[in-house]
Amino acid sequence: MKKSITVILSLFISISACAGTLSIPKEFEFIALNGNEVENSLFSKKTRLTVAPGAHKIALLYKNTVRDDIGNGSTRVISEPIIISLVAEEGENYQISSRYKIKSLSDAKAFIKDPQINVKNEQGDLASYTMHQAKIDSRGVLGNMIKKKEDNLQTIALLETAIKRDDDKETTPQKMLHHWWEQADAETQKEFISWAVKQID
Repeated sequence: MKKSITVILSLFISISACAGTLSIPKEFEFIALNGNEVENSLFSKKTRLTVAPGAHKIALLYKNTVRDDIGNGSTRVISEPIIISLVAEEGENYQISSRYKIKSLSDAKAFIKDPQINVKNEQGDLASYTMHQAKIDSRGVLGNMIKKKEDNLQTIALLETAIKRDDDKETTPQKMLHHWWEQADAETQKEFISWAVKQID
C-alpha cells in the first residue's frame, strides 16, 4: 500500500512540477478544456486553468457588458465559442487576451463577429496555437431562447474541444489520476499531496 502511495505521490509531484497555467481576463469565460466542462457559477468563475505540457483544446466565450455607442447605457454581449488549440510547453504560464482594446458596443460586436486573440507566455512571446470560432445554427429554435443558446454553447464547446490522446501507455488508474489532477484547483492539489505524504508514514 505504501509503495502504491509513493508511486502516486511521485506521479503527482512530477505533473505539478512540469505543468503550467492558462489565464484569461475577466471579460472572458472558460467553458471547456479537452472535452471536459469547466465549472463556473454566478458568483465564481475560473480565470486560470492548469495545463500539462502537450496539446490542449480550450473553449471560451467573450462575455461582457460594454458601453453603448450613443448615450450612457450599456449592453450585455456574448460571443459564440472561441476554440483555441494550444501546444503548451513545460512549466510555461500563458495569458489569453484580445488583440485590441474593446471600449464600446461597436468594438464588442466587431470582436464577436471575428474574434482576434493572442496567447502569450510570461515573456510576452506568442505561444504555439491556432484558433477558430464555432458557429451555432439557431434555425428552428423555440422556447426559452437564452437557455437554449447557453445549452448549445456548452454542447458545441465540449464537442469542439474533445481531443484524442495517445494514452495506451497509461493504465486506467493513471488516466483517472491525471484527469482529476487537471480538474483540481491549486489548493486541492496541495491538500492531496499533503494527504498522500501522510499515507507513506
